[in-house]
Amino acid sequence: MKNTMVKNKTLLASAILALTAVSSVAYAAPVEERQSIILTADIKPTTFYVKHKSGDPSIEHELKYDPLAETLAPVTVAFTHKNIDAKAIQAQIDGEARVTHETNAASFIPLTVSYNGVAINNATPIQVVADTASDLVSGGEANVVITPDNFANVKSTIDKGKYNGTVTINFSSQVN
Repeated sequence: MKNTMVKNKTLLASAILALTAVSSVAYAAPVEERQSIILTADIKPTTFYVKHKSGDPSIEHELKYDPLAETLAPVTVAFTHKNIDAKAIQAQIDGEARVTHETNAASFIPLTVSYNGVAINNATPIQVVADTASDLVSGGEANVVITPDNFANVKSTIDKGKYNGTVTINFSSQVN
């Protein structure tokens, strides 16, 4: 009987030890969560581009009005350009370059637009970066300058108030 009791005590001790081990393992198990991250990449060819240097084309630019001199200051926007085909870059304005009074469409201020120092218009594409430009293939920088056209002559005939507009420029690689 003593032998059976010792066996039972040993069995009981083993069972308690096993339960303790199992419960401590269950207790120590880490809490886990799994998350997935979806990735994409859009690698565009860099054979030809003209883009805002800031990378954000939606930035609003102000033609600042000086009430003492009664002048509108031009806007200058930095761009980068590249054409690894070594062909000239042309530019043409899409539509009219002007800002229009917010409540009277008949009141507007015409604008002159240039890229890389070359005046551009909406009639025909004009070469703004020559095919011999040293930075054409490696990539270069130039400014778009938007200037109120003959503001001194129109300022007395336009309405006072807020003017808005968008100048859209189409850039293309010249076809030889």
